[in-house]
Formats: sequence, structure tokens, C-alpha cells
Amino acid sequence: MELSIIRKEIIGNGQNAVTETENLNKFEIMDGAPVKGECIPIRFYLASTDLTPTFPNVNNRFQCRYFLNLVLIDEEERRYFKQ
Repeated sequence: MELSIIRKEIIGNGQNAVTETENLNKFEIMDGAPVKGECIPIRFYLASTDLTPTFPNVNNRFQCRYFLNLVLIDEEERRYFKQ
């Protein structure tokens, strides 16, 4: 099970928009598949991560958003994603 922090910047608008995606941090929460119904507490510290405020729309030219991406791998090596 992995958890990563992703920064997505969109510069421009319409067909001239350029999207830049950067993976800021990647954490491996546990090795192996969790048991069904198991609750896994997660704590990670953001002091080492270069974060800025989320800018939803600045003059219709710039956006900066952050996402948490969760990847779960089961016993049969299938990967499940949630963002």
C-alpha cells in the first residue's frame, strides 16, 4: 500500500493550457495486502515537503492543486488506485 502527494499545476487556459504534474513525496504504508476489514492508521509529516497554498484559479491563467494518491496492491498483484 502506497500513498503519494502530487502537485498539479495548470498554466494557461483552453487549448493553450499546459499541465505539469510533480510527485512530491511517496510513502510505503505497509508491505503486503491488508486483511479485509482491517483499519490502518496513517500518519505522515509534511515539514519535509515543499507545499504552497492551493490556488484554484488565478486570473483564469494559473491553477495549483494537491492530490493524495492511494495505491493498494492485493495478493494477486492487482493494483487499485484512488485519488
